[in-house]
Amino acid sequence: MKKLSEAFFEFIEPALKVFGDPAPRTLEHDAACAVGHVVWNAVVMESVNPGKDYLTAAKAHRGEVPEVSALIDQLAQRKRELFADDNRLIGVYDIKIKPNGTFSMWTQIVELNEMM
Repeated sequence: MKKLSEAFFEFIEPALKVFGDPAPRTLEHDAACAVGHVVWNAVVMESVNPGKDYLTAAKAHRGEVPEVSALIDQLAQRKRELFADDNRLIGVYDIKIKPNGTFSMWTQIVELNEMM
């Protein structure tokens, strides 16, 4: 299994590309990561708590902005299709931009039993 930081970056990469070149890092890049973080964890929580709708709660928390709701739906589908077997929760993460302009990411794994 990939490192969680690698999987998370691969998961959110399409959302990051919407905002163009990562250098310099922008608020939009940070927002895409934040939405991705919420979606990743919501899909994991739904997989271990069938019947709970964490994604609807995430959309409501983000204010029902159509573009954000669409991004949440796209990322949820991506998580289910490409990372369905990865049930690690993301605690905190950090993003850096390397001198060559590429992203570097660090993530903290939160054990599911810590959330239950």
